[in-house]
This record gives sequence, C-alpha cells and structure tokens, in this order.
Amino acid sequence: MGKIFFIFFQAALLNNFILVRFLGLSPVFSISTSYESSVGMGLTVTLVLFLTSMATWLVHYFILVPLQADFLQLLSFLLIITVIVQNLEKLIQNRYPGLKNLLGLYLPLLATNCAILGLTLLNVIYEYNFFESILYSLGSGLGFTLSLILMTSIRERLEQSKVPIIFKGLPIIFISASILSMAFVAFSSF
Repeated sequence: MGKIFFIFFQAALLNNFILVRFLGLSPVFSISTSYESSVGMGLTVTLVLFLTSMATWLVHYFILVPLQADFLQLLSFLLIITVIVQNLEKLIQNRYPGLKNLLGLYLPLLATNCAILGLTLLNVIYEYNFFESILYSLGSGLGFTLSLILMTSIRERLEQSKVPIIFKGLPIIFISASILSMAFVAFSSF
C-alpha cells in the first residue's frame, strides 16, 4: 500500500512533469489564463495520460517484448498517442463543443506534448506493472492539473499587481514559473 501511495505522490508532486521535469510547458504559458481552460486542459491531459499509459503498456509488454522489437518502442508509442488524441479530439468536438472552443488549437497539440510521451517512456524505464503505470499516469495528470491551476492563480494575481513595464507579460510569468519550480525541486530533494 505504501508503494502505491508513493508512486501517486511522486508523480503528482515530487516529479511533477511541468515544475520538476519541465515537460509539457506550452500549456502553462498559453492555457493558464483562466481556471476553466486550466481545469479543462488538465482533465484532458489526465485522460490522455491514462489512456496512453494503458495502451502503451499493453503494446510494450504483449507485443514488443515478446517479439524482441523494443527498437520500435518510440515509433509505436507515438502512433498510439496520436491515435488516442485524434479520437479524443473528435469525441470532445462532438460531445463538448464548449471545451473544444476553450482549448482551441492546443487539443490537437497534445499528440506532440512531450509530457505524454515522457510518461509512456518512464513507465517502461521504471518497469511499472499495469496497475502501477495507471496510477503513475493519474498522479502525473493530477500534478499537471495542479501546475496549471497554480500558474493561473499566479497570473491572476500578477494582473492585479503593479509590475514594471519591462517585466509585463511573459517575462514575469517566466520568473514566477521559475520560482515555483525551484520550490518544487527543493521539495523533491528531501
């Protein structure tokens, strides 16, 4: 039970994809302008992480390993991620057009999000079993969502603050993200 909690906690906070591993940073600087878009993107990324984690684990351990075709790992993982993201985009477009409009261009870009590919590769590197890889994906998704919400809060606060003209916009957001990242990295070193 302790290992299960540690895998989830590690994925969400200690090895947070955005603030510690620096993977999938584009939504932080583009989507984190409102809570709705941050939560929507966070939940979408969590769903994609969950689905790709399951699919890539199954492909890796039931197809690639038995056939000794590990050299096709990256190619097969990218193909799986692309198929899942495209199908999810169609589903969101048909069922939740408001969310599709909110996420805009960034939804199809999930196929190239390095956090999603990073998760699939880390599941193989850490040699997680099926349940552990699902748990790691859910923890990673929670950490991703948490990071987006934190950055949205910081951006909202910065809009109400007096910031020197030279730092307005992205420069102050980069500085704030760096400070937040240092706090997470320090937390993960304990």
